[in-house]
Amino acid sequence: LFLITYLSCVISSFLFLIVLPITLSRSAIVSLFIVSLTYILLDKCLRRKVSNFFESKRVLKITLVILLGTLCLVGLYKIKQDSADNRWLIWTITVKASKGNWLVGNGPGAFHVSYGRAMEKFFQEPQNKDLIMRADYPDYAFNEYLQLMNETGILGLLLVLLILIPVLIVQLKSRQLLGYALLSLLIFACTAYPLHILPMQILLVVLLSFRRRCLPVKVNKWVIYTISSGIMGYLIYCIPFYYTKVRATQEWAKQKRKIEIAFMDFRHMQDFERYYPI
Repeated sequence: LFLITYLSCVISSFLFLIVLPITLSRSAIVSLFIVSLTYILLDKCLRRKVSNFFESKRVLKITLVILLGTLCLVGLYKIKQDSADNRWLIWTITVKASKGNWLVGNGPGAFHVSYGRAMEKFFQEPQNKDLIMRADYPDYAFNEYLQLMNETGILGLLLVLLILIPVLIVQLKSRQLLGYALLSLLIFACTAYPLHILPMQILLVVLLSFRRRCLPVKVNKWVIYTISSGIMGYLIYCIPFYYTKVRATQEWAKQKRKIEIAFMDFRHMQDFERYYPI
């Protein structure tokens, strides 16, 4: 088992060194940097070596590190400047789309509707006319936390963070390596949409399940049964609506492919209005 684990780590590290430079993923590079820094801070031996390094000529070395860090950030921005500017525009419109529903949000799955309306208002303002060439209608906000706030409000975002952060702290304190994987995933969620991808959703559940200890909270079993039954009842109630949405999405995708082939305006498509609310 040790040999298999060791070889898997070696192969993964080798593939990582190839894939990371090829993809030029800034999110992955930033995640790697923050996770490595966290590991150094939590490891007593490495932390002592870093402290010894900064003891002599401390000001000069700290200045050098800050300069190098700034250069790296500017370099990461310049690598894909258009992409970075586009994401900043998406985040700006997403925040505007959340206004008026800060507490409970616009509703799960309502990101597209709220984003479209906010984008329309955004480009009606004269100072934003020049940005219209960057306009896009994305499926995701490219920031899981902003999209959570848009759909479920501050209450939904806080609920998710109250689940994730305590588990992350416990894992890092107990020096579990999967804690660093969880940290990397949460950092990646700041500039992408990993929690909307099924393998990443499964990975998140797996990472949250590995812990040595948790807070000693005792809950009556009947409370758990009642809450579980309520959730199951609600899910069963939602099945017909979900099925309708799935069918509509399938038809939508078929018609969209026809439009892309025929170069037709999507708004002129037959049955567009019927599918739009769903």
